[in-house]
Amino acid sequence: MKSKMYLIGILCFILTSCNLVIDEVSSWMDIEEGVEIPSKRHLLEEDDIKISLPIDFKRLSLYAYQRRLDSVATKAQYKTEVDRINSLIEMEGNFYLFFDRSNNASYIINTMPHFPITRQDASYLLGIMGEGLRKNARVNHVDFEKITGKYNSNNGRQTFKAIYKMYNEETNALWYSSIYVISANRKTVWIQLNTPFMINFDPMVHKMIF
Repeated sequence: MKSKMYLIGILCFILTSCNLVIDEVSSWMDIEEGVEIPSKRHLLEEDDIKISLPIDFKRLSLYAYQRRLDSVATKAQYKTEVDRINSLIEMEGNFYLFFDRSNNASYIINTMPHFPITRQDASYLLGIMGEGLRKNARVNHVDFEKITGKYNSNNGRQTFKAIYKMYNEETNALWYSSIYVISANRKTVWIQLNTPFMINFDPMVHKMIF
């Protein structure tokens, strides 16, 4: 219960992450719907979990990610992202960061103590996230739109998914945040994927091995 309540609280903040403007997309984001994306498997060694990501994603240390941010982001963007990352690191569990330099796309996964996700939990999470985004939108000048919110339970795996379209008029930054909370095999993970364009990432998520 403690992990569940902490997750709810922190989700409201971390969705306000910034994304740098990019005019073109390349490689895996250009692949047509229905065509399998070339991927590479990664081991989350602290948790014995295997994930699959498009081959352009590389695992970065926190230091390497901050250095990249410092070279391309404004001071405000840098502070927003660093604050978000620090909040994620403080979550109970382990933190892993992957980055696609070609598309300024980030994939962050946190593991946490296991808790089963119910349909009621999913509805509550969606409501809390929406309320938090409305408050943060006024402060950070970010407009948001919910694209989807779904829950699925199948073969012992529960998945909550939400996608938001985010836009900052001051910086002309547009990005999509795809959130997944997955529980299976007595493990729970939280995922946030930030991309400059709308992407169906479900096929990658389904390849995750707990």
